[in-house]
Amino acid sequence: TLEDRLLAHALLGRKERSSNNGAAARREYQKVLAAWADPVKAVRSISAGNGDDPAVLARLGQALNAVGEALFAEGEIKRAKSVALKPPVYRGAPTDPGIKKHIQTAVADWLKKRRALDDEAERAYRKVLELQPLPPPRWVIASSAQVGTMLEALPRELVRIPASPSIAKNPKFLAMYRAALRDASEPTLNRAKQA
Repeated sequence: TLEDRLLAHALLGRKERSSNNGAAARREYQKVLAAWADPVKAVRSISAGNGDDPAVLARLGQALNAVGEALFAEGEIKRAKSVALKPPVYRGAPTDPGIKKHIQTAVADWLKKRRALDDEAERAYRKVLELQPLPPPRWVIASSAQVGTMLEALPRELVRIPASPSIAKNPKFLAMYRAALRDASEPTLNRAKQA
């Protein structure tokens, strides 16, 4: 049955993920998503006209859980790309213009790329919430938690960008460097609070 195939591929995907075999896991999860490409047809296939039968509803719930897991896994792949993007370290001379230039160029570029990757991951996780006919609560909670954690991590990571030894020795420049990083993280911190 369709729900058996969905469950089997989701289980294989989970097994491959736990074995750190991302490519194989993704293939299995893609099979789940392909089988659910037409939700109306999939629900009709599972229910076969007996939509009120508790056994049918249980099978539909299991199928939705498998699809939710596959969508969550897609979000995890995109989140991993975001987390892998490491912030730039300032290595220039400890001067006010040098620090400002670093923040306005290297840090700003990193922040723009990181936000784009975070947005991509958030859109992937949001697909769990949009799952029809009803999103599975387990994966809704897991996806929401990952989005909140991801958005909260960016401002923390930004303000922890290490200073070069030349800046770290000078309290005035270190304070200026940290203040500039805090200012750059403010919009993301506000977004994280909302999430």
